[in-house]
This record gives sequence, structure tokens and C-alpha cells, in this order.
Amino acid sequence: MFSKFMEIMMNKMCSGDKEKMMNEMMGKFCENLSVEDRKKMIESMMPKMMHGVNMLELMPTMMMKMMNNSDSCCNNMPDSKMNMMPDMAQKMMPACLEFILSKISIDERKQFILKLISVINDYGLNNFDTAEKKVFVKEINKLIE
Repeated sequence: MFSKFMEIMMNKMCSGDKEKMMNEMMGKFCENLSVEDRKKMIESMMPKMMHGVNMLELMPTMMMKMMNNSDSCCNNMPDSKMNMMPDMAQKMMPACLEFILSKISIDERKQFILKLISVINDYGLNNFDTAEKKVFVKEINKLIE
């Protein structure tokens, strides 16, 4: 009975209202959980939440929308919050990559890594002069070998 009520209620809500409700509920729900319990809960929920989602397509698109403030949840963020996005992404990205790369096949990893390197080359090294780029690429190669 309750699950039917929840289904009807959730179907009538717009995505913004659902997100707001979840943010409010999750704070109350998780307030007494330890960090370890939260981590276990998220790890157990992730496969169900991500079933059928192609992370190779989703992650770059989602991150670009967030960073560019275009057509995403960040449209309503004040500029002060948007200025935090690059810093937050730099802190989160290594952990996100560890998670993603550990969950996808070798072939998917190869595709994803090549795409990341392409983005790094196009946007991360675009202001390097030739000598700087050469030195930096040598540093990267040392990490890989």
C-alpha cells in the first residue's frame, strides 16, 4: 500500500522537487550513520543506480555541463559557488576515476583513457610552449612506465 502511494507521488513530482526532497531526506536519514556505513551503503546502491548507464558517455558530458554552467543543475548556482567547481572537480576527479576505472572492462578503460588524454592535450596543455609540453609529457611517460 505504502509503496503504491510512493510510486504515485513520485510520478507526479517534477525532477527538481524530487531532488529537493531527496536532499532533505538523505541528510536526516544519514545523520546517525558513520562514514564507513555511508560508504558501504553507497557502494551497495551504486550498481543498482548505474545499471544500464554508459559512464564513458555520461561522465564527460556531466562534467562539461557542470564546468561550463550550461543546461545543467548548476544554472541556478550563484557565481561564488560556480567558482568553486574547478577546485571541487580537481579534488573529486581522482576518486571518481579510481571508481570508474575499477568497474569497467579493459576495452572500455582503453577508450576512456584515450578520451581523457585527448581532453588533457586539448585543454590542459594548450597554453604550454613546445619545450614545456615536451618536459611534461616525459613526466607523464615516467608515471606510466
